[in-house]
Amino acid sequence: MEQISNAKAEPSATEVGGLALAQEITRLSKPRIYGLVSAREIPHYKRGNKLYFHREELLAWVTAGKRNVHQNVR
Repeated sequence: MEQISNAKAEPSATEVGGLALAQEITRLSKPRIYGLVSAREIPHYKRGNKLYFHREELLAWVTAGKRNVHQNVR
C-alpha cells in the first residue's frame, strides 16, 4: 500500500502544467519565463490565453544549457 502512495507522489515525466510548473523546474521568475516565451526560447504550448509546459521538455531545455567546467590542474 505504501508503494502505491509513493508512486502517486512522484511526478510523471509526461506531466503538463502551467506557469507554476515552469517556475518549479527552471527556478525562474514569472516575468523571466514570460520573456523567454515571448522570444520563443523556452518550449511551451499556447491554447487561447493559457500557457502550457511539458515537464520532460523543460528538463531537456534546462539540461541543454549545461556548461563545461574547467578544472584546475596543479
